[in-house]
This record gives sequence, structure tokens and C-alpha cells, in this order.
Amino acid sequence: MRELQNVIERAAILARNGRLFIALPEGGRQAQAPTPPIPAPGAILTEAERRERDRTSILAALETSRGRVSGPQGAAALLGVPATTLASRMKSLGIAPRSGTRLAPERAGG
Repeated sequence: MRELQNVIERAAILARNGRLFIALPEGGRQAQAPTPPIPAPGAILTEAERRERDRTSILAALETSRGRVSGPQGAAALLGVPATTLASRMKSLGIAPRSGTRLAPERAGG
């Protein structure tokens, strides 16, 4: 059930122009995180697009690391950033540390 939830959540994250991209595992093999569309070189991303790209990347790293943020096999190492930086980004994007689930992003000044 958790795998189905991850597939649906990822499809919603990667949706473009009302279309869902759903990657299902083939023949019992482990599902591999689909890569989001790569912007053309020199493409300008809006802030919302950049945040969505970052969120997708962090969620994929958390799934690969099975929820581990720090350490040699953690998501931070996979992304090439310090664990404190990743934790800060996760908080700003509303991603829960262990489960990789989305939370409501915190509002500044509140």
C-alpha cells in the first residue's frame, strides 16, 4: 500500500499540464524514481518550478535512502549537501524527516 501511495504522490508532483506520469515497477523489480522533465539548457524556472524540482529530488533521495537524512547512505550524501542544509530545505518545502511525506509548509513570521 505504501508503494502505491508513493507512486501516486510522485505522479502528482511530476504532473504537467494536467497529465500524470506514472511509473510502475516492471515484473516485480523495484520501482525506480522517474526523472522529472529536464529543462532545456538556459531555461528559466519560476520559483514555483524550482521548488517543485527541489521537492521531487529530495523525495526521491529520501525514498532511495529509506528515509535516512544523514550518514554515508543518507539522502544528504546522495544530494551532495550537508545534512543540516537538507533538513532546512525539507522544513521549508514541508517534507517530514522520516517518512518523506508532505507537510504544510510553515509560513514565515508566524
